Amino acid sequence: MATAASPASRAKKKSASRTSQSPVPSNPSSSSSTPCTASSPLTLGSLLDPAGQETMALVPVHASTLDPASFSSLARRDFMPLRAAPDEPLHPQARMLMSHFCDHIAPVMVVLDFAGNGYRDVILPLAMQNDVLRRAISVVAAFHLAQKAPHLQQTALAGHQAIVQKLRRDSLMLRPDQLFTPYTWATIVVLLVGETITGADNFVYLLEMLTCLRQSPEAIAALPLALRDFFVQQVKMFELFGFPLSDETKGLDVLQKPPDNYMDFIAYPSLSPGSELQSNVQIMRGAIRDACELYRRRALSSSSTEDSVSLVEWLRQRVSH
Repeated sequence: MATAASPASRAKKKSASRTSQSPVPSNPSSSSSTPCTASSPLTLGSLLDPAGQETMALVPVHASTLDPASFSSLARRDFMPLRAAPDEPLHPQARMLMSHFCDHIAPVMVVLDFAGNGYRDVILPLAMQNDVLRRAISVVAAFHLAQKAPHLQQTALAGHQAIVQKLRRDSLMLRPDQLFTPYTWATIVVLLVGETITGADNFVYLLEMLTCLRQSPEAIAALPLALRDFFVQQVKMFELFGFPLSDETKGLDVLQKPPDNYMDFIAYPSLSPGSELQSNVQIMRGAIRDACELYRRRALSSSSTEDSVSLVEWLRQRVSH
């Protein structure tokens, strides 16, 4: 694909200023990380490969406007409340990659980009305390940049494969309480975003991993309440668009449920009734329902070619107004 693409429409609203510090969680497992200094050279490969020896301590880049008080309910045995990141040195290349993710990838992964963009307000703060998630973000940013800087592609691919391999190992070796963390959810979501940029062959595998997490009561219970809605919404979004596009049988399984079951990611209760944005959201929801029904008819061979062409044209006209 040419650019990072939200599975939904591109209707967006420019976000408010993002210059305040993002709160971040404390992660005991990341205590071994050492900040970058002038004496610790950092290459792009070490940024992207979780097996690399160098580690990096990140500070917020275009940090979110998230209210720390909204995370006061975060409570888990080994998951402390979110707090502000320490002011530590950040390697210029790491800063560039995080900034690129924040400014060019996070906005297109949501329908409306204003306060509440979880890719900016949830995933980036989590990345401040988890090395693998940080590297996943760097990989995806490098993939996106590689469209204009092709020399980044191979290094990004190697980093992506290394992270996927680590996830595979962890799924076999770690206890559930070690595996079912917000960092695991966030890392897989970020890697899926990367798959929408590259069209690589790990999409179905990663999506099935997330689906297994979503269907596991233990995995859901391990998520702090303040993060649960965002992750579940994103998994459902990827299921709704990803399975029908990648596998017809799995697509039909997904579409056995009403499409609205998967569309929490496009719910904006704060929008004023009758506003242009609210009207656009309703058009999108209606178009998704119609597209799902068209998919089912064609997959079940219950719609003729002429009917399908007519319905596709009608749908195109509906969303172009």
